[in-house]
Amino acid sequence: MPLCLPPNFAAIGFAAVKFFAVKFCYHQDSLLLSLATIRFRCDSTFVLNVDALTKVLYHQQCREHAAIELDSEKFEYMLGNANPQLEGFFSSMMNAIIPKKHLAYSINEAKKSIVSLCYMIADLRNKFVNRHKLEVGLYLMASGATWEAVDIMASLGYSACAKTVEEFRKKIQIEYVIKIEQHFITNVC
Repeated sequence: MPLCLPPNFAAIGFAAVKFFAVKFCYHQDSLLLSLATIRFRCDSTFVLNVDALTKVLYHQQCREHAAIELDSEKFEYMLGNANPQLEGFFSSMMNAIIPKKHLAYSINEAKKSIVSLCYMIADLRNKFVNRHKLEVGLYLMASGATWEAVDIMASLGYSACAKTVEEFRKKIQIEYVIKIEQHFITNVC
């Protein structure tokens, strides 16, 4: 559909130009946008998979107190074992996000990003699935980032806030000291 401008186009002003541009883009994309919206609303499989993903990661982190899995192969295997409904979910996310023409190295790096994305999606649905954000915050603090930098990353949704990270760091230190003491008591004495 060609863009039709009125004869007195020069006297109309920016607001009208913006209106015509939006109208043109709307006509071009409205059919595609409508079809995508209808498809997304009707395709409840993705919603069910995200719900199942959140439950699996919550169970793994809060019930089993397991460490987060950052390796894409192991992450995909863990999802499939925890819930058969999630078999193929990670692969479908990879197919949707990673173009097929990428190099093997780029694909492997993108897989790592998709693992992080899965943890972030789960965190959005359940605030208690935040171990990934804690790990990112610990990494930032260990790398020498300031509290302000960690809080900025937290406001962007990539990390836990600096106070939470600091409390978690202290908890890890205390648990480590206790674990070392128990090791010496049981194995040395």
